[in-house]
Amino acid sequence: MAEKSKILIIGGTGYLGKFMVEASIKAGHPTFALVRKSMVSDPVKGKLIDSFNNSGVTVLYGDLHDHESLVKAIKQVDVVISTVKD
Repeated sequence: MAEKSKILIIGGTGYLGKFMVEASIKAGHPTFALVRKSMVSDPVKGKLIDSFNNSGVTVLYGDLHDHESLVKAIKQVDVVISTVKD
């Protein structure tokens, strides 16, 4: 059986992103989520990040607008899905 692709979801704590993370997990893919550190202190997003961790998602702290953290995250995966609307 072929190895599943490692998938990075950018914007995973957003409205659409949380469903993409869930779908990736259900499909059996090693799933990564790029999350801004500031989201951890948000009560709703913080709970969502905790649920990602409990589901086996690898949470990577960084920012779409921070070149270094973005490149570091992308190098760890095979597929990148962005659900960012701005």
